[in-house]
Amino acid sequence: MALLPNIFHLAFRPIFILALATYGVSMLSWIYVLQHMPLSRAYMFVSFAFIIIPVLSHFLFKESLNIQFFMGAALIISGVILTFKS
Repeated sequence: MALLPNIFHLAFRPIFILALATYGVSMLSWIYVLQHMPLSRAYMFVSFAFIIIPVLSHFLFKESLNIQFFMGAALIISGVILTFKS
């Protein structure tokens, strides 16, 4: 029975509401993209999350980025460019 108050406490925390709003915006954006671009082309841009998340973590949480990250990011970007042009 103690679980229910914890769920309500979580549901009304501003960070949780912000997370839900962010998820909603990303879902609506994805639907918009899929209406204007074939899935085979749109889905390759999902790989940019492997670049964006570590970069944001670097600025927000002071996580370090090393040379392997930048080499991997270059490979991801190159792959997206090559795939998009074909």
